[in-house]
Amino acid sequence: MIHYRMLMLLNNVHMLTVLFVRGLTHIMSLITLKKGKDAFLNAGH
Repeated sequence: MIHYRMLMLLNNVHMLTVLFVRGLTHIMSLITLKKGKDAFLNAGH
């Protein structure tokens, strides 16, 4: 029973880690996009 709980806990941690990394990657790409747009606009003017 305890072994099963440990597996469930590890599974939950893994899911949270995947979601966290995915969210972080998404935020980083958004920031990069925004910086790229700003640089493009500045170069245009």
